[in-house]
Amino acid sequence: MTKKRVPWNKGKKTPDEVKKKISESKKGTVPWNKGVKCTDEHKKKISEGNKGRKAWNKGVQRTWESPTEFKKGENIGEDNHKWKGDSVSYRNLHRWIERNLGKASKCEYCGKEGVGREIHWANKNHLYKRNLEDWTQLCVKCHAKHDKLLRSKNGVNSGNIQNGQS
Repeated sequence: MTKKRVPWNKGKKTPDEVKKKISESKKGTVPWNKGVKCTDEHKKKISEGNKGRKAWNKGVQRTWESPTEFKKGENIGEDNHKWKGDSVSYRNLHRWIERNLGKASKCEYCGKEGVGREIHWANKNHLYKRNLEDWTQLCVKCHAKHDKLLRSKNGVNSGNIQNGQS
């Protein structure tokens, strides 16, 4: 019975200074096959050689959890690493409102129903915070009245179009 050969450097760590010297010596060298084109004949030979070969991971059951794998229902809202809180853009705040409250469908003041751009989510006090109770559904006409009322009061949030003020 013959003994298997063991490489002389098995189990030994390469010092960082040696790694650095090797790296420096290879800088600027061009690989022997850079720019060499594969002929169609060679591509065909490679293809023929790979036919019938099974992929290395074919049929292998995954037994680990990927740390970056998306899990439905996790990492949403404040748990997400990209959560911006109240310092989010106007458009993205409205997208967040639509995800949480749904599409606006009926004006809460006049009762008009509609879809798309006919009914809006309006911020009651114009502070645009992520407070779901601070949003109301208004038609275009009532939304304009609401905004005009808040602007005329110079930021005082006591105005309410539902009290008959317009």
